[in-house]
Amino acid sequence: PGCVVPGQSVLAVSRSAQEVTMRGARCCKCTLLVALALVLLFPVLHRSVYRPMVRLPACTSSENSSLTSDSYTVDVLEAKIGRPAWTPDAVTKANETLEALGFVVVRNLLAGEDVAALREYFKEDRNHSKYGSASIIAPNRRHHFKLDPFDERQVARRLEALGLQRPEHVDASECEAPGCSWSASDGFIPQIMPPHSSLVEIASIFVHPQAAAQFLHPDTTYKKGDVRFVSVFIALQNITEEMGPLRLVPRSHRCQTLTEDGESMAMPLPLSAGSAVLMDSRTIHGGGNHTGNLSRGVFYFTWAEPASEGAKHLQTGATYALRKSLWGRTQVPLAAESHEDATSARPPAWTSTDKYLDVRVYDLYATLLRRIALWIPPCRRSSRTKSELLTCADKLIRRWSR
Repeated sequence: PGCVVPGQSVLAVSRSAQEVTMRGARCCKCTLLVALALVLLFPVLHRSVYRPMVRLPACTSSENSSLTSDSYTVDVLEAKIGRPAWTPDAVTKANETLEALGFVVVRNLLAGEDVAALREYFKEDRNHSKYGSASIIAPNRRHHFKLDPFDERQVARRLEALGLQRPEHVDASECEAPGCSWSASDGFIPQIMPPHSSLVEIASIFVHPQAAAQFLHPDTTYKKGDVRFVSVFIALQNITEEMGPLRLVPRSHRCQTLTEDGESMAMPLPLSAGSAVLMDSRTIHGGGNHTGNLSRGVFYFTWAEPASEGAKHLQTGATYALRKSLWGRTQVPLAAESHEDATSARPPAWTSTDKYLDVRVYDLYATLLRRIALWIPPCRRSSRTKSELLTCADKLIRRWSR
């Protein structure tokens, strides 16, 4: 009693070794099955997540040399009433210019008293820490802060004047009848903006003296299946050449690649207070070098067109300067909290879930794809830029899928 037979110990060790071997074999089988499933499902995942870049020609300056300010400027000031107004001809010209050049300048979009009130409000509450800041290129001496039209009355009143937000005292059902005191159709921007568009950025940028110039860049990339973004920058004071106005390359929303010095192709756009630049987000642009003495401020917003059959995704690359609480609530015209039920029949607005799937998931997948492409000899030898790596990997995966 109490003795241990040596043969039993060897037998126990042998059984344990067999169990470990069997477990290892099962793990190997599971790993192989998972790997095989990933190989088979990878083309399906690629087709559902990845949106290929659109191949565009190189930009040239020859077509832009003949541009004059009258060719890309629309004035919507009605002299009789002293407030912005619009005509059908102005709407047509703005749409055609935005489509052809990637931008259009709209003079007197916001009335003088609205501009002065908004700039004074930003000056008094300049920190805006409770609303959150957004990233910006060349951030030194540049402030980029988000705004809330449902919490900031001064911002809401300006959006109401532009026809983008319904006043609190106006019910949607009341404005279906003639004689309503407010209508989105009174504003110029709603005439250009497709119905059911949503604001994906509502913010302000202040550039202070001695700020360095930004490098030229597009805000978003050109991919198949993405909806169009248009940004509206409204000057809060007269912007002169010394204040480093917005510079952009005309027609670059259709070419995206600079074949020569970008600075020689970029065109500065000085603005008077209340005037605005409407810009396709794919247009190459950048703020200039500020050598003046007065801070340059702009109030801006960006709209995303609604999803359609050929375009169902948000674009990547944008800063999305929009408070988290506003996603899903910024379909134009913006409705006050008490009137949300009246607008519930409208198509859904872009939500934070759309942003996560279309932007974050895509970016993660594109990063993985670039890393894979770096290990593929044909792509590694022929590709130099990130976009070239993505294009090469996409071609190989599409062949694999077939």
